[in-house]
Amino acid sequence: FGEIGLIDGLPRSAGVSAMGPVECYFLPRDAFLTALAENPEIALGMLPALAAMVRNADQWVAQSI
Repeated sequence: FGEIGLIDGLPRSAGVSAMGPVECYFLPRDAFLTALAENPEIALGMLPALAAMVRNADQWVAQSI
């Protein structure tokens, strides 16, 4: 959760609630952008997931009309 905010720098678009103990990791946006700059294959690996998110949103909107 919070992956869109890493990309666009805006507040998170979703939240999460844990039903039990959980271990989370925090990735600051600056560290994320540095990793992308140093390893462009990370961005290339993310593109299919981002495209799937857009397609799913398009389908959801189309079904809601």
